[in-house]
Amino acid sequence: MSLGFFSVASSSSGNSYILLNENVGIILDVGVSGKKIKNALNEYKIPYEHIKGILITHEHTDHIKSVGIVAKTFYNSKIYCSKGTEMASSRICALDENRKQIVSAGDSFYIENILIKVFVLSHDAQEPIGYSFECDNKKIVVVTDTGKVTEDIQREMIDSDMILLESNHEVAMLEVGSYPYHIKRRILSDLGHLSNETAANALCEVIKKRKKGKPLEVLLGHISSENNDYYNAKIVMTNILEENDIIIGKDVIIDIAGKENISKLYRLSDEY
Repeated sequence: MSLGFFSVASSSSGNSYILLNENVGIILDVGVSGKKIKNALNEYKIPYEHIKGILITHEHTDHIKSVGIVAKTFYNSKIYCSKGTEMASSRICALDENRKQIVSAGDSFYIENILIKVFVLSHDAQEPIGYSFECDNKKIVVVTDTGKVTEDIQREMIDSDMILLESNHEVAMLEVGSYPYHIKRRILSDLGHLSNETAANALCEVIKKRKKGKPLEVLLGHISSENNDYYNAKIVMTNILEENDIIIGKDVIIDIAGKENISKLYRLSDEY
């Protein structure tokens, strides 16, 4: 069995994802209730004792909301985050020091037989980091909460088999929407979130540089409820890919990670 992945929730209201193989589970971000995370694990019959790590990207509430209760529930798991994230969050500071593992961009480590690499995100948090996951020649990377796709992020994406990629907002919708000006400026900045168009252009660059033969599986996530919708995110992505002679279904498969609903379980090996 190789890597599996599903989204518990992916939006500006709350984010959480599960990575797993036959006997290891990893929770990435805990921005929804502990009950929702437990229900998601029950949905796919994943024993709680399989959870070996809880990884945090940054301190914003939509990524750490239930870190306390999740840490208690999965008491054999370490909590991984950057030093900046720890210091910026009273919830993480309050956790048992013996449970916490501080990591930084450029680090790599194993949880059981899953290799995890850490890279920097461009976001308005204290020390935001992203993670990629590798096992049995399969790789998944989650790229959300970044205002731009840096060379480091692109490097992690190029040799991936699956990417959850932020497609947060449609610029025109954001510009005429109800958000205050300073929030709009924040979202549009290099320390904000990826727009549909920016995400699509970044993905084009990645696909052109890939060497793997199978289609790249892409889940569009962290889609804004007010400044975007599923249709806009997918149609902009599809149009820009096709304009760049990238064939949907052959070079890339596009799907959506829902804001509230648990996604299907994606399996990256025929033996999984």
